[in-house]
Amino acid sequence: MARAHGLDLLHVHYAVPHASSAYLARQVLGRSAPRLVVSLHGTDVTPLGADPAYRSVTAFAVASADAVVVPSAYLRGKLHACLDVAAGAPVEVIPNFVDTARFAPAVPAGERRARDAQAAVRLIHVSNLRPVKRAADLVEILARVRRDLDARLVIVGDGPDRGVVEERAAALGVTAHVELLGKRADFVEELRRADAFLLPSEVESFGVAALEALSTGVPVFGYRVGGLPEVVVEGVGRLAPPFEADALADAVVETLTAPSVHATMGRAARARVLAHYRREPAIDRYLATFHRVLELA
Repeated sequence: MARAHGLDLLHVHYAVPHASSAYLARQVLGRSAPRLVVSLHGTDVTPLGADPAYRSVTAFAVASADAVVVPSAYLRGKLHACLDVAAGAPVEVIPNFVDTARFAPAVPAGERRARDAQAAVRLIHVSNLRPVKRAADLVEILARVRRDLDARLVIVGDGPDRGVVEERAAALGVTAHVELLGKRADFVEELRRADAFLLPSEVESFGVAALEALSTGVPVFGYRVGGLPEVVVEGVGRLAPPFEADALADAVVETLTAPSVHATMGRAARARVLAHYRREPAIDRYLATFHRVLELA
């Protein structure tokens, strides 16, 4: 492709296999090789970076790049720690972005709640239901919230822990209040109908799902782990100490039983995304990185 199209630059995502493959292509091409920008997203730094079978390859691929981009300061720190990348090495933080026109609220969640206070609270979660998402905690939180509020849990996505959700829901007697919608190409309408987004992950390098919820005006509730505190700041959601499901459920109840607080939080969530996570400024930063790298040629 580089030869056929005269490429000047390759921008690859994930260290293995893409950055390592790009390195090999550059070796084949020699002096005519394009410049290389690598974006890392999390799993290529933490699980793979810590695995001795991959670590040396990952570190080498990252070191061979002309520029490295990560979405959060947390991941930049993990890159230095897990791959022994020198602290002074240039690693740029460019946060992920969201299509704010697509992920837009029909009516802010808090205002909709104020209009229909008698309707069941809708809690939502979107993920691939891997173990790192702590799917059982979703059901624990629902059961705890239901002690105070009529609540339902909507889960968009599918994965290996779907059975964990079903088993825990049956054990806690809340099966009738859990909707497993499976994979959905478009779930914006589900977000627009939600009152709170739950993200009780073991770790999040950034939290794109949280960003999509915030853009839709839905407050996010999760654990204070990884890069999530960089996205979910005070006033747009609530973060509880890691893996304290009761504390997270209490935060949901406190917010949803205070209509004015809930409404203010939904508006602040949307405003934060518009101020910091729109697509166009992020693209401009990537283009600036590309131009800087090309000037090295």
